[in-house]
Amino acid sequence: METEELARQLMLAFKDMSKTHTRHHTMADTKRSEMAVISVLETIGNENGIMITEIGKMLNLPPSAITPVINSLEERDFIIRKNSPTDRRIVLVELTEKGHAFFDNKQEIFYRKAVQLCDYLGEKDSKEFIRLFKKASAFMMTQSDELNPDGDIRP
Repeated sequence: METEELARQLMLAFKDMSKTHTRHHTMADTKRSEMAVISVLETIGNENGIMITEIGKMLNLPPSAITPVINSLEERDFIIRKNSPTDRRIVLVELTEKGHAFFDNKQEIFYRKAVQLCDYLGEKDSKEFIRLFKKASAFMMTQSDELNPDGDIRP
């Protein structure tokens, strides 16, 4: 099979996985962007919180995209906004107890799905999948997503 055909099949497999992931979030009444913000706050957050602009930078989202997500999470009592202790002009965001519990619940569900996947694949295929996934991740980390002057993504 030619490399280009393999690449098309790989893209279709990623697309199928993405659809499944999106369907899961839709059924759970959570948007991907909301879960991404919660994950950033859980993994990188500290006792003082994080600036909204920093969260946007980490997720590569402009302020116009991150603000509605923050508003939605605040309405659901998953996060709180507070002023910085060092500069009252700076607004910080942190997870509430409900937000931490929500994240923990999602992690547990994800873990159970991973166990089910490993059972489905079997030990040999699971190890091979993990090996290939790590190898693909390492490759992707070396690639640049910068746009060239024509607006196309650089290879």
